[in-house]
Amino acid sequence: MKRQEEEKEEKAEEEEEEEEEEEEKEEDSKKKEVKEEEKRKEKEKEKGGVLHEGAAVSRGLEAFTSLMRWIHRNHSQGLT
Repeated sequence: MKRQEEEKEEKAEEEEEEEEEEEEKEEDSKKKEVKEEEKRKEKEKEKGGVLHEGAAVSRGLEAFTSLMRWIHRNHSQGLT
């Protein structure tokens, strides 16, 4: 009886250790991906790289909105 319980405990401990190792591997791979992404972004900045699509769209939308506000403001004052 005791031997079976000990074997179960050992199995549980081994499984726990394996899970921890896998979690550590996943964390390491995530950290590595983040570092690679940061390096890539840094290289793009050095080259004067292209903006991320979302950032480019956002800036374009801001510029368009600003222009439309300027037109509306000046039109309502009779300047345009």
